[in-house]
Amino acid sequence: FSFSWSGTDSGSGVASYSYVLYEGPSCSGTVLESGSTATPAITRELEPGTYSIRVTAVDQAGNASSPVCSAALKANG
Repeated sequence: FSFSWSGTDSGSGVASYSYVLYEGPSCSGTVLESGSTATPAITRELEPGTYSIRVTAVDQAGNASSPVCSAALKANG
């Protein structure tokens, strides 16, 4: 299953994204994974079910955006 998103920063530019992957909708439920990535995407093997992901962008100056939660995502296996 691939999750991707986009972000921009007109000042210093986006340096990285922090994310939390949840088993459940609305960024609630069991946290399956959290981390950071320089690219706006992650790919994971997931069991069938409902998932969501919360993403925060961090710019080159170290400022973090407000976190954004995805809609419910269905994995069918």
